[in-house]
Amino acid sequence: MVTPGPEAPAMEPHCLLCWTLLLLFVNSVTAVLTLPLSLLLHGQRWFSPDDQKTLAAKGSDMASPHVLDRGLSLSEEGEPQRNGAKVLSPDSPQSDHFKVLPKSKVSLSPPWSRIFREENVTLTCQLENGTPLAGITAWKHNDRDMNETSPNLKITYAQELDSGDYKCEGENSQLSDPVHLNISSDYLLLQATAENLQEGQPLLLQCHSWKNQKVDKVTYYKNNVSLEYWYDNHNISMEKATIDDNGKYHCEGRVEMVERTSEAVFINVSKIPALLLLLMAMDSALFILTQQQLTQVLQSTKKGRKATGSNPNPQRDRAKT
Repeated sequence: MVTPGPEAPAMEPHCLLCWTLLLLFVNSVTAVLTLPLSLLLHGQRWFSPDDQKTLAAKGSDMASPHVLDRGLSLSEEGEPQRNGAKVLSPDSPQSDHFKVLPKSKVSLSPPWSRIFREENVTLTCQLENGTPLAGITAWKHNDRDMNETSPNLKITYAQELDSGDYKCEGENSQLSDPVHLNISSDYLLLQATAENLQEGQPLLLQCHSWKNQKVDKVTYYKNNVSLEYWYDNHNISMEKATIDDNGKYHCEGRVEMVERTSEAVFINVSKIPALLLLLMAMDSALFILTQQQLTQVLQSTKKGRKATGSNPNPQRDRAKT
């Protein structure tokens, strides 16, 4: 008869506490290290030393370095402002504490930043997490204010004058990064869902013709080396882009029996910092380990209660016998 081996000892509660504290520590380190990266990516900056002195002279709680959004400065009255609009601070009666404004983001529908003349596109202003904006939206085209207050900016029958950089911001969000719109008058256009993206994000390439004319014998090129050939037109889809996908892309095809070549598009895939990836992996692993150890402790406690419940008062049982 085979005797079963001893069960693995359950993790003691104090060991579980150690894992939990380690998980919290890694989370804190990750947050501290990703803050400068977030500031760099989202265009936030600190108050300048001169502005801090001015605020200190006014007795403001904002004299200490606070993270602020791009375009923040002091008005002639010495009040914090962003692009001429006052920013709520701890001194403001409408605010109990200072809040960093969330970043706005411009998205395109259809998702192509390169379109043909006389085509339509809608630019939508929202928060970076996809939340719709509330209230009035301000738009800029090539850094000039536009007469549009809706979060949806519709461009119909686009012309070359519509090319350029578009930015937006809401009443309670900071100015977005620019999105460049390119209006083309060519016959063939290589369109990409993103020309600047991070490793792991999806990418779709499309060889598009003027007025959707039929295109056949389509060849996609990367750095002037052929990638794919189809007699009928097809898209190239990359589920997760990598650093190896960096390069200059263009397509060739026959439009109405005439060979055409698109303008080249440079796709830039940036790598996520290795340290950040390591910390994220450690955080996930510690979270899973903590869950496992917690499950073991709960199961062990449950077994102990069952054993005690089977004989709650052994002295009374012996008295009866």
